[in-house]
Amino acid sequence: MVNHKKIILILSCTAGLVAFSVAFLAPRIMIAPGYDGPSCGDSRARQDINNFSQALELYKLQHYRYPTTQQGLEALLNPPTAPPVPTKWQGPYIASLNNDTWGTPFQYRLQVDGYKIVSLGADRKPGGRDCDSDLTSDPEPDPIKESMIKNKIDYRLETNNEIQSNTN
Repeated sequence: MVNHKKIILILSCTAGLVAFSVAFLAPRIMIAPGYDGPSCGDSRARQDINNFSQALELYKLQHYRYPTTQQGLEALLNPPTAPPVPTKWQGPYIASLNNDTWGTPFQYRLQVDGYKIVSLGADRKPGGRDCDSDLTSDPEPDPIKESMIKNKIDYRLETNNEIQSNTN
């Protein structure tokens, strides 16, 4: 004789296991490779900044300097006309100058220690938070390096104060 209560219990447990598997495991299996969570649609803009950076390094390798702010990223696509004009421009160094994901041109500035490429983010304004924050070519700060620099500065200040107090 078949016990209907046992069969219902077994079927219920099996259905529960299947539901758990589908709800919990399926999304993890079906996610595309390289997916790193929800984003603000900024992955293309980050890739473009990386591509511009590589092209700028090639430009510098051939011309011993980065383009000026006035020459801008356009110098990677067409020979610059603003001084200093490279004598042997060997570009184009990049296929095209895309706007960022939100349709805004990338900003380029030559700086003392290199250059800075900026996408203004979803709000198309400087600054912002979360999806509205600016994307830049600046490397992410290294907390260990920052701590070492701060400790070195603190040590210098302490040493300098000791020297001054000993001379008084």
